[in-house]
Amino acid sequence: HPPARGRSRNRRGHWLSARGRSSRPPRLALIAYAIFWTLAIVAFIGIEAGTIDPDGAFVGIATTVAPAAPLFAALIVLSITHGRAGLTRLWRSMVQWRVDPRWYVFVFIGIPLVMTAAVLILTGAAGLAALVANADVVLAQLPLAILSIAVFTGIAEEPGWRGYAQPWANRRYSPLIAALIVSTIWAVWHLPNALFNETAVSAAIHVIVTA
Repeated sequence: HPPARGRSRNRRGHWLSARGRSSRPPRLALIAYAIFWTLAIVAFIGIEAGTIDPDGAFVGIATTVAPAAPLFAALIVLSITHGRAGLTRLWRSMVQWRVDPRWYVFVFIGIPLVMTAAVLILTGAAGLAALVANADVVLAQLPLAILSIAVFTGIAEEPGWRGYAQPWANRRYSPLIAALIVSTIWAVWHLPNALFNETAVSAAIHVIVTA
């Protein structure tokens, strides 16, 4: 019976269908915030008070675990709400490489250009002068930096925000509203970075670029 087959496809179509509607990705955001903000704030206070060694084990663990908080949050929520099937589907979405080549161009060229433009807007003539003066260094290091961010930052953050929270938002809001909701939550999540040698300008750049 065709209607039955259609319903079956819908149930299997995405891990955020059926049971997923009750899993509430706000829980993911709360877990991601709790992990990152707690570790960052504890590390900052401890270093400032002299009770935590900035080169010690705690800071080493914190700098490894905290950036991957969205990934850990997605794994926790999915394991509870969907079990092995949800984790498997998340993994498959992470290794899906067959996408339109234009997205690769956007990731490796478009995003760096947007980030550079944001820096120049906030830093003005001084930022432009520094960019021109160090153009050879920037061109030499930029490809490796982009690849590093795409791989390591992507694995740490994308599965949680884009792989889990974004599909949930897409099912409830228009594409623009859904993107704004997830991007804002994602951007604000980065705010504790301002505690560690980031100026107000660099923190603002980080939030704006993420959003």
